[in-house]
Parts: sequence; C-alpha cells; structure tokens
Amino acid sequence: MDAYRRILLPVDLTEDSTPVAERAKFLAETFHADLELLHVVEFVPVEPMGETLMPAVAIEEELVQRARQRLTALAGSLGLAEAPVHVEAGNVKAEIIRVARERNVDLIVLGSRERHGLSILVNLTEDAVLHGAPCDVLAVRVGPRGPMSSAPHRIRVDVETVYLDERSDPGEHRYVFAYTITVRNDGTTPARLLARHWLITDANGKVQEVRGDGVLGEQPYLKPGQGFRYSSGTMIETPVGAMQGSYQMVDDEGLAFDAPIAPFRLAIPGVLH
Repeated sequence: MDAYRRILLPVDLTEDSTPVAERAKFLAETFHADLELLHVVEFVPVEPMGETLMPAVAIEEELVQRARQRLTALAGSLGLAEAPVHVEAGNVKAEIIRVARERNVDLIVLGSRERHGLSILVNLTEDAVLHGAPCDVLAVRVGPRGPMSSAPHRIRVDVETVYLDERSDPGEHRYVFAYTITVRNDGTTPARLLARHWLITDANGKVQEVRGDGVLGEQPYLKPGQGFRYSSGTMIETPVGAMQGSYQMVDDEGLAFDAPIAPFRLAIPGVLH
C-alpha cells in the first residue's frame, strides 16, 4: 500500500472533533503526511423574519468568519497551528468531495457516530462521501458506545446560537441571531422530516410564527443513528428572546409524529447572567 501523503480532516466543530482530529494527527505523523482541516458552513435562510432581516449572504459571511476562528483555535490546541485550514460554505458532502479533489487528498478522516453510518458531519448518509470521494475514507468512532434508545420515535435536536453584532442595529430595535440546528434520529425506526414549525418570542411578548416544508430545501430521510446540521438566522426587536418549535415527521409505516424543539434563548452577550 502506498503511503498517504495528504490527509483531509473535515470537522463539525463539536466536542467530537477533538478525538477525530487526534486520530488524523497520529496518521499524519505516522505517514509523514500533510494534514489539512476543513469545516463546511451549510447556511439555509429558512426562517426570515420580515424584510428587516439582514441579507442571507451577510449572515453566511459572519458564520464563515466565526467558523474560521474556531477551526484555527482547534488546530492550535492540537499542535497543528501550521496546518492549512479551509472553511467553505455550501453542501457538506459536496464540499468535502470538492476540496478532496482540488487538494489531491489521498485520505479523508471523519467522525462516525453509533453503528448506523457516518456522523452528522456527512449529512444523512455516508454513501455520497464513500462513493464520491477520490480517495480512501476512514471513519473514526465517536460519541456514546452504548445501545441506542429502544423507543421507535426519538429525534434529538440540539441548538447553538450566536449574536451577530455587526448585523444588528439596537438603535433600530434590530437584533440578529444565527443558530445551528443538529438533528439526529436516536430512535429505532427510520423517519422523514416533512415540515417545521417555529415560534419566536421577544421580550415584549411579540410572537412570530413560521411554518414551512422540510429543511435544506428537501425533506430528509433519517435512518437510526443518522443526522444532519444546518444553520439559519432570525431577528427580534429586543436584546433577549426565545425560540421553540417542532419538526413534523413520518415513519415508514406512515405514522406521523412531532419531534419537539425545546425552548432556547436568544440573548446578546452580557445581558443575562
């Protein structure tokens, strides 16, 4: 087997990124290979709160800038400060494959969750990366090793939020937030995400309701253990607010059920302690 010369490490910047990065670093040192880090921002402007929301491209640029800072910090914490870092915007699977081709990569190292296919980073299914990659792919097991839930319908939704200071204008009562949603099927039966429902409430009690079909411009089908991530943005008129909602799902038997999105806070830094 020829030695690997250039390794690509796509990371999602969650806590699971560190063990995957450590394995990639070990392989790079073993083969005396170059190691490059990649993060893909998949921004989906699905929740526009009226015409006063900053353009989607502006929010996407802000997310890319923040991701580059976090990716650089991750590289530094692992002793990889000299390693090239790439932050791209677009479809996660497509960007991994594109960067691998353009950089003449001969090994991709990414995370694998549970026992049912690749992690959230690879977005729904490993086939697109495994079959589309121009090189070998190594999946590193991350996350819990224990048995999955025995419940047939168990959709986990995690949310990260960030206040976009440069896109906000407090004088005009405009506070813009970006949020990243991670959805994973922790149940025992496949399910399709059909629709979404959001309730956005500001500190004045003003409620905005959003309904729409699917996410990412499609209605993703999640087998047990599979998941996906996307980022979007919203605007409220006060420094503090909250969002909550649900995804409307259907399983292979045609049984519809809701996947609740627990309330999460929108707040500018320093307002709440």
